[in-house]
Amino acid sequence: KSIACRYEETGGASPYNGQVLHLTDQLAREIRSSGIELPVFAAMKNWHPFLNEVLPEIHQKGHRKGIGVFLTPYTGASAGARYKEAVESAKSSLKLSELSYFYLDGWHQQKLFIEMQGDMITQALEGIERDKQQEVPVIFSFHSLPAKLDQFDSKNCYSEEAQLASSRVAKHL
Repeated sequence: KSIACRYEETGGASPYNGQVLHLTDQLAREIRSSGIELPVFAAMKNWHPFLNEVLPEIHQKGHRKGIGVFLTPYTGASAGARYKEAVESAKSSLKLSELSYFYLDGWHQQKLFIEMQGDMITQALEGIERDKQQEVPVIFSFHSLPAKLDQFDSKNCYSEEAQLASSRVAKHL
């Protein structure tokens, strides 16, 4: 099936966009409930709200420094690095060079990420009879396009990072 057909099945758009906006709202509420006044914005490379829509708003509100959090645990050129490039390109085209960001790089090796993945798998296995759990294969699946990019871009380490995260989750299990 094409991606367009899959989107039609989910209402015409990727569910990811709504999930990002929901996560942004949750994060903002969590930060405020901790007594910290820190603005949280969602900006996307390929859909609304686009980076070139949000960066001027950030600038207009007087913010000049920020933290960029990419919702991918991987840092490779096809993942985190492409998002950094998109932010820098949008800043440049909008002539907002005074905006400065520190980026949180991938977290594919972080203990809590590994534990969370393992816990989710364990939770899924709980729905299976105990004596059959050992027979259930666990499949780690990733995008295929980044693997192709690994061949052409020495900065792209997606496959290596995915393999490392998968092996650490497996060890955790």
